[in-house]
Amino acid sequence: MRQLPGNRLGYGAFMRALLVALFEWVERGIAPPDSRFPSRAAGTLVSVAEARATFPRLPQVNFPNVLNELRLRDHSVEPPIESTVYPVFVQSTDADGNALGGIRYPLLAYLLPRMSAGRCARPAMARVTCSPSRVR
Repeated sequence: MRQLPGNRLGYGAFMRALLVALFEWVERGIAPPDSRFPSRAAGTLVSVAEARATFPRLPQVNFPNVLNELRLRDHSVEPPIESTVYPVFVQSTDADGNALGGIRYPLLAYLLPRMSAGRCARPAMARVTCSPSRVR
């Protein structure tokens, strides 16, 4: 059983913007936007243990129990022999459990910060972002 429903936020707008940036780079020589990937240096890519320790306590949401483990493999023999484990890093999260680093979805970057004390800050936003139980 899943903890939460699937992510309903589509990534089509991001892909379209990147496609436009690609055409501008190729056809007009306009540099593409800077990379926005999570990194260890920025603190947005952390060990699994650190992510588990800092993951916020949210009702009905648990940190994943299983994450992929990668190992070096020696393919010079048949069957390949597994050896050393690669370190696995995951994105750090904010106080709401949303990933840090990368491109922030506009609904997370703009609308959620404007919600406070368990209710929507503006009634117009309530129709879009808040469940009926959260609107007052």
